[in-house]
Amino acid sequence: MVPLGPAAGAVALNKDTGKEVWRSEPIAGKLSYASPISTTIADVDQVLVLSTTTTAGVSAKTGQVLWSSDDYKCQIPIASPFPLGDGRVFVTNGYNAGAIMFKVEKQGDRFVCNTLFKTKDINGQIHQPILHQGFVYLNGNDKSKRFGFLCADLDGNVEWQTDKSPGFDWGGYLLADGMLYVIDGNTGDLCLVEPNPAGYKELGRVKLLGTRETWGTVALSDGKLLIRDQTQMKCVDVRGK
Repeated sequence: MVPLGPAAGAVALNKDTGKEVWRSEPIAGKLSYASPISTTIADVDQVLVLSTTTTAGVSAKTGQVLWSSDDYKCQIPIASPFPLGDGRVFVTNGYNAGAIMFKVEKQGDRFVCNTLFKTKDINGQIHQPILHQGFVYLNGNDKSKRFGFLCADLDGNVEWQTDKSPGFDWGGYLLADGMLYVIDGNTGDLCLVEPNPAGYKELGRVKLLGTRETWGTVALSDGKLLIRDQTQMKCVDVRGK
């Protein structure tokens, strides 16, 4: 749990009993919608925490704040920090916050966090990016900028973006069987997209939902895709015949 209050930045509870295991020191910034993310950096299990002003790594074992940075700020964080491996942590959100890449390393008995790049060319307001073969794919729309769906390299360079053709609003997405399953948040369409840094290639599209603001997270289990809008939920069999 991430209360981000004056009493604690993060709190761990026993999943069976609900009893408190540890609580971290306060972490600067206000409450966010971003979920805590589990990762391992330099063989140390950590929980990534994002507030309005701070990105931090908390020891999953003790609750100690191992490192933090105030180099990324967002009015209302929703998308969670995204660990890319090798100590890299990618963060992107909306409200013109842009994106940042951190590099976290252990030096002696302490962790050090440095910023590799910051950019306003990438915005991901609601959903985490997807990493595939050295590139990230994400819905790049926020309140003020409409980049559509986009692909970027790990140095922050945008390879392509769809802008408004198609726009996708804030639809969710996932990667499975070498394809991106992307919901068009404006139309309720499910789009199959090839994850290719050379350009946007839509392989197919089918209308499954009928309302606007189809922004829910997409889930896949045993070949069945779960999607929802403001009024309904559907389970779609997407296994090959």
